[in-house]
Parts: sequence; structure tokens; C-alpha cells
Amino acid sequence: MIRRLLALGGVAVGVTLLLACAPKGGTVAALGADEFRVSGTVSKSQVGMNCWRFAGEDGKGYELRPDQAPAEVLVDGRAVTLILKKRADLMSSCMVGEIVDVVRVEPAPAR
Repeated sequence: MIRRLLALGGVAVGVTLLLACAPKGGTVAALGADEFRVSGTVSKSQVGMNCWRFAGEDGKGYELRPDQAPAEVLVDGRAVTLILKKRADLMSSCMVGEIVDVVRVEPAPAR
């Protein structure tokens, strides 16, 4: 009997934690298998022509291509959260980070 009560209590705690950690104010779109979410800051590189770098809060640098990334993202100093997809099939002379495609733009998290 005591084990059954403890098991039920554990389930109740688990459900409570799941509900408490659920996103507020809407749903978060699911990511594709090869997509990842990164928050960071966009900057125009002083090296090369029209080279854009996204400095992720994950400590990595990513190259945004002007012909693929939305124009509203390519603003020097803009803080955004991006859904990205790596592009191992491309090369660039910018060399400011790993080349990625912008799949989706999300508002930057509140600080």
C-alpha cells in the first residue's frame, strides 16, 4: 500500500513538473531532424564582401548568406533566435563560421 502511494506521488510530481516547464504564451514549433535553435547576435564582418556572422550564445560562429537569410535578420547588432540547418555542401571565402541556412526566425528571449 505504501509503495502504491509513493508511486502515485511520483507520478503527480512528474506531471506537475511537466506542466510547470511548459512554454508560456504559445507553442514552440518542433525542429526537424537536422535543425537546431541558437540565440545570438548578427554582425557584418569587416573582412570580405557582404559577409555576415551570427555569434551564437553556444560559443560558436555561423555564417549567414545574404542570398538565403531574410533581410530583416541581416542587421548589424541584431539579437535574434534562429532555427538553423548546417550546410556541409558549401564553401565560402568569408570564413567567419560554419555555413548555415536560416530555416526560421524567432523573437529573441526576454532578458
